[in-house]
Amino acid sequence: MIKVKVEVDKGSLRLRWTYPKGVRNALYVPGGMSEIAKNQAERRALEIESDILMGTYDFTLDRYRFHQAPLEIANLTVIALMEKYIEHKSHETKSESLEKYIATLQRVKEFYKPSVKAISVDLESAAKFRDWLKTLKNNQGLPLSNVTIKERLQILASCWSWAEVEKIVSSNPWKRVSRTVKKQKSQPKPLSPEEVLKVISTYQSDPYYSFYTDLVRLLLGTGARFGEVACLTWGDVSEDCDRIHFTKSFSRGATSPTTKNEKTGWVNLPKALQNLLKRRKLSRTSDKALLFPSSRDGSEIKDQTFRGTWIVILRKANIEYRKPYSTRSTLISYWLSQGEDPATIAQMTRTSVKMIYEHYAGSIKSDVVLPEMFED
Repeated sequence: MIKVKVEVDKGSLRLRWTYPKGVRNALYVPGGMSEIAKNQAERRALEIESDILMGTYDFTLDRYRFHQAPLEIANLTVIALMEKYIEHKSHETKSESLEKYIATLQRVKEFYKPSVKAISVDLESAAKFRDWLKTLKNNQGLPLSNVTIKERLQILASCWSWAEVEKIVSSNPWKRVSRTVKKQKSQPKPLSPEEVLKVISTYQSDPYYSFYTDLVRLLLGTGARFGEVACLTWGDVSEDCDRIHFTKSFSRGATSPTTKNEKTGWVNLPKALQNLLKRRKLSRTSDKALLFPSSRDGSEIKDQTFRGTWIVILRKANIEYRKPYSTRSTLISYWLSQGEDPATIAQMTRTSVKMIYEHYAGSIKSDVVLPEMFED
């Protein structure tokens, strides 16, 4: 007989069962840990078990969901709905990954009055919110990118889709509005060789940020993503410090056991980077120790922290602003300009040849002459 379990998860009750074979189901019970919630959970668990036994199981799960009263649904505000959705996501998402949801909620609070009802949001209202986002600026004083705007709208679309399933709203205007924002295909803006030297020397001489000089050297010298470097340990480095094994990535406060695109591999290092690692290795405590620990607590350096130093250094060096990710495009572009095979570069930087041609075609050596197939 199929058993429906009543479990506690982050201060809420949850029903869990597997049916049909191999299909895992979960429903959260409103009301926290109250006696009413416990009684509701137990009754609903018995109902599901009985339906499975009698052959009347609702595979859509609609019959088993805990629906709110019609009056409560009608009065639910935009802000309250978003808060409910974030609470729902918190049960299945790491806290670090909730940051973008919380950032979206903050924008919702800035735009919508506290009294605006969720069911009143239509296509016109959603479009006005989109247009308002386009007037905002980021921490660098630049307009929000289409990528950020689209992400905010997609989160709201996901929230409303969830609300549709929960019978809170009957339509989702955010889906259509989010499709009107196209992600800009911006070409990489690599640093020139002169700018590379200037960035390194500015880091090196800075009284506050010289600590990051070796990290910047490795980023520029390998073209690795920041998240791949932030979580490197000495166990990822060969004994002679001539190779690094990229297998994982650090993002939003957590380390993933794979890289961004799940491509891993050993990278052979030039002499300068090998010597850099040999110097740092003198203070190594164990294979599990980070190559570049935070100066504050010895943990991984967060990308926001590094971005803050990067902004200051580029401004101090009087270099046009690029995102920290430009360390990657700098290495790839320079290597291509030296005539290296794109396939080799793709392998060494853990990306695809297609991506190299799409984003770096302008850097590929173009003074190539067709081969002689026959004599004059």
